[in-house]
Amino acid sequence: MPNSHRAYANRRVTAASLQTDRTVAAYRTDHQDRSGMSRPSRIQALQVAKRYASAIGLKAAKIALIDQLFAFSKAIDWSDAEIIPLVWPSNEVLARRLGIKVSTLKYHLAGLVEAGLICYSDHPTYQRRGRRSEDGRIVEAYGINLSPIAARYCELLELSDAADFEAGKCKRLSNSRTLLRRGIAAIIEAARRELGSLDEDWNLLLARLDRLRERRAQGSVELAHVVDALDLSDRLLLAQRHPADDV
Repeated sequence: MPNSHRAYANRRVTAASLQTDRTVAAYRTDHQDRSGMSRPSRIQALQVAKRYASAIGLKAAKIALIDQLFAFSKAIDWSDAEIIPLVWPSNEVLARRLGIKVSTLKYHLAGLVEAGLICYSDHPTYQRRGRRSEDGRIVEAYGINLSPIAARYCELLELSDAADFEAGKCKRLSNSRTLLRRGIAAIIEAARRELGSLDEDWNLLLARLDRLRERRAQGSVELAHVVDALDLSDRLLLAQRHPADDV
């Protein structure tokens, strides 16, 4: 496809892509100045890229694309500080592997650029191509640059760990919310059986509970507020059912 480069000639430049380019340039300078500087292995880079992608809410298709891009990368691309981890599969090959249209693939690639996980190291004609030496080292390559993952590795790892911690905290709070809801429902059902009908005080508490049920908590802080409010409602309902025990 001699004219395939035209599809890339007008690639959109965004603030995110420019920031990634600056990060990669600084990373390369650091490696040139400090040859002993550590860098993540291929497996470490792949794992943190997928964890971070999941943490920021990227869909399964983009995470699958990360897997496919790394399938074209070799371990030596990450262990040798002189090598830039570049891959050069065509959009057609990537789209076929993922079972999607080329236009959809371009959308997902743009998403990875915006996420700061990849950038482009373009040939003047915007064609992707490369070659390796007999020992597998990249000699020349133009295409999709995976080095933003290496450049941001510590940052991505920290953000992924924080996201995992937040997710774990939200899960524990969600479990507490479910248990409180069940407990409150049991108290209300028992009160109905005992009293036959609920008075105004009960109805006020039920209205409060309905508002809490409709509340959609975002994040652990809001979720903790809902759990605290449910816990208070639980104690108020118990006091309403057994007023003598609350003296």
